[in-house]
Amino acid sequence: MTTFTADSVAELFTAAVTLVKSGAKVSPRGMPTREVLAVTMHLSQPRARLLYAPPARVVNPAFAVAETV
Repeated sequence: MTTFTADSVAELFTAAVTLVKSGAKVSPRGMPTREVLAVTMHLSQPRARLLYAPPARVVNPAFAVAETV
């Protein structure tokens, strides 16, 4: 089992991205992807849960509202 502990979601996200490269190759529904099993993540500072997206990514405000609702 792999466990990650970090103070912010950004740190957990970075750890998860590096971990995905080591996952097993699978093809559910004919779409190639990687699968990583037995991973837990612990966010030690729950208020630091906002992940800032890179400037190249455009966030749709209507989608953000729908997700919140």
